[in-house]
Amino acid sequence: MRKIFFLLLIVAFILGTLIIFRNAIARFTLNQLLTQTIGAETAIDKVNIGIFDSVVEINGLKIYNPRGFINETFLEMPQVSIGYDRQELFNLRLHITTLTIALRELAVAINEKGAINIDQLKVLHPQEKKQGPVELPKFTIDKFVLKIGRVETKNYANKENTALASVDFRMKERVYKNITSFQGLAGSILIDTMKMAGIKGAQVYGEHLLGNLGKSLVKQLGDKKR
Repeated sequence: MRKIFFLLLIVAFILGTLIIFRNAIARFTLNQLLTQTIGAETAIDKVNIGIFDSVVEINGLKIYNPRGFINETFLEMPQVSIGYDRQELFNLRLHITTLTIALRELAVAINEKGAINIDQLKVLHPQEKKQGPVELPKFTIDKFVLKIGRVETKNYANKENTALASVDFRMKERVYKNITSFQGLAGSILIDTMKMAGIKGAQVYGEHLLGNLGKSLVKQLGDKKR
C-alpha cells in the first residue's frame, strides 16, 4: 500500500508541476518548433493554455528575417488565439476550430544580393529539405481570421533609399476556411497580404510559390481568379 501511495504521490506531483509550468513549457516548445519549421528566429512573450476552456492565447509573437538579411522583425503578431477541439486530441489529431491572428506588421525586404526574405523561408520550400527541421503536427483549421495591419517593403540593394512602400490596413479582416497544412497557412498570410498591399510582382511571386503551398491555398487562389 505504501508503494502505491508513494507512486500516486509522485504522479500527482508530476501532473501538478506540468499544470503549473504548462505555459512556460508550451512557450519554449512552440518557439523551438516555429524557429526550425519557418527557418528564421522567432520570439514569444507569453503563452496561456486554458485549463477549463479549449483556447490557447499567444502574445507577442515575432518572426525575424532569415539569414542573409538585416536582423530586424519580419512579422509581428501581438495576439494569436487558437480554439481547438479537445476531444480530437485524445485521437492524436489537432483540430483547430478557430484561429485568429492579429498581424501588426509584415516587412518584405530585398537584400543587397536581390534576394527576398520571404523566399528564404524553409516553410515555403518543403521539397528542398534534405534532413528537414522538426515538423509541426498535422492539423485542420475550420476558420482562420487574419487581421492585417501595416505592410511595408524595403530594398537594401538601394543604399540611398531603402523604403519602397508602406500600406496601413488598420487591422482589416480576411477570413479563410478549411486550411490543412502549415504551408497553406503561411501562404494565406504572406501571399494574400502582399497582393492586398499591391506589392509589385506579388501576383507573379504568388504563382512562383504556388507549387509549394498547401492544397487549401491553391484552391483559394484558383477561386479568386474566376
